[in-house]
Amino acid sequence: MTEPPALLASDRFCPHPAARCGLLMCDERGLIVHANDEAQRILCYSGRELVGTSYYSLAQPLAGEEDLTQCLGELPVSHAASAIELQQDVAAVVMMADGRRRWVQLTVMTLPDVSGRGKQMAIGVVDVTALKLSEERLACESAVADLLAHGRRFDDAVPPLVRTIRDRLGWDIGGFWTVDAVDQVIQCVFCEGRTTARSAFTSLSRTMAVPIGIDLPGRTWLNGSTIWRTDILTDESAPRILLARKEGLRSGVCLPVSIGDEVHSVLELYGHRTIQPDADVMQTLARIGAQIAQFVEQLRAQKALAAVEQRLTVVMDHVPAILFAIDRSGTLTLVEGRGLESLGLMPGEFVGHPYFDLFPRSPQLDSAVRRALMGENTVTQVQVDEIEFDTRWTPQWNDQGDIDGVFGVAVVATARERGRRTATGRGSSVAVLNGAGSTTAQHGDGARRTASGRHARIEVAKWEKPGSMTLIS
Repeated sequence: MTEPPALLASDRFCPHPAARCGLLMCDERGLIVHANDEAQRILCYSGRELVGTSYYSLAQPLAGEEDLTQCLGELPVSHAASAIELQQDVAAVVMMADGRRRWVQLTVMTLPDVSGRGKQMAIGVVDVTALKLSEERLACESAVADLLAHGRRFDDAVPPLVRTIRDRLGWDIGGFWTVDAVDQVIQCVFCEGRTTARSAFTSLSRTMAVPIGIDLPGRTWLNGSTIWRTDILTDESAPRILLARKEGLRSGVCLPVSIGDEVHSVLELYGHRTIQPDADVMQTLARIGAQIAQFVEQLRAQKALAAVEQRLTVVMDHVPAILFAIDRSGTLTLVEGRGLESLGLMPGEFVGHPYFDLFPRSPQLDSAVRRALMGENTVTQVQVDEIEFDTRWTPQWNDQGDIDGVFGVAVVATARERGRRTATGRGSSVAVLNGAGSTTAQHGDGARRTASGRHARIEVAKWEKPGSMTLIS
């Protein structure tokens, strides 16, 4: 057999020169005949346990990688001096004695045996578990973000969300619970195992609703923080303890999805082996919880907006008004509302036109638009043909704090309102003849002056502030 230290002397044998490299020597049947100390440490088996074991049963190549048996069969037998040129790298998962997985990078080569007629295999082993787990955590967060970005309903998003988190982070069962604030219970809406085997634990979970503080989801709801238990079987008061023990569950973690101080829901994960708390996994779960919370807030905002839009639609179907919007150049980007019927127009007909194509241009109108684009809410009256509109102009701000345009509403003035606006002109005083023969004048400055007698003199007063506008109601 080729001396192991001679192989390890070459940096090219180890795919990660900065890492410590283990070495396994196998015969042509794949049985391990030698394992150095580093290989024993990486694989978590003693040399006595490894010798005589088939490496094919110990390591499983990752998807898309070459099988170790193919490596052994395809690589030609070579002399030790040229063996370094005939190496092949394989990524594999090793199942350790305690059931944990460890990712390793293998460098495989074939060599002649002592007789020179057969062949043996030398395998360099480098532990890449930390790197692989980091990649899996990032992939998990990315997959969750993608699911939520395309989600439309919360109930539809939950199953693929739980499956993704469960599988990516290496757990065996995943569930999701939502808080019912009215009945003060937390109810399971989804629970499923990684395998297709029937599970009484998951079946029972899907029917459960527990009060605050009961079972791991209820305690998470109570505490408002993540709970990680290496042994869930110590909680004898848990409703599912007997089924958890029967199905060999050991560890569990529950993550609250919180919106402000409110716990909205809880994600639960369980495993059949003892899984120690991991700070990196906790941070990943915290970021996932924040993503789910943001998704819930977006759905709430969309629901509230839909309700507002529905109410607005009802109003616009019955009120003779026009909704409109313009950009900073004065171009109409929205024209809707029943008030368009009075002008013989269709919704959207003037979109893309300047606003003064819809409303005749005037100094008062231009002033209202200009002031709205400067951040001021303004009101003015506009007359189109024989129809008078009361208009309100409101600036529209973007997320950067800049004004993108103006949103407005124009309401058709009623006959009573038009009657109150006399022929003295907009902005003049309004005179009303009282039944007692006196005359009351309502002036633009708000003062009321009354003169008695049949020949009472009505003095028309203009606004004191040039260009000012008001909405007569």
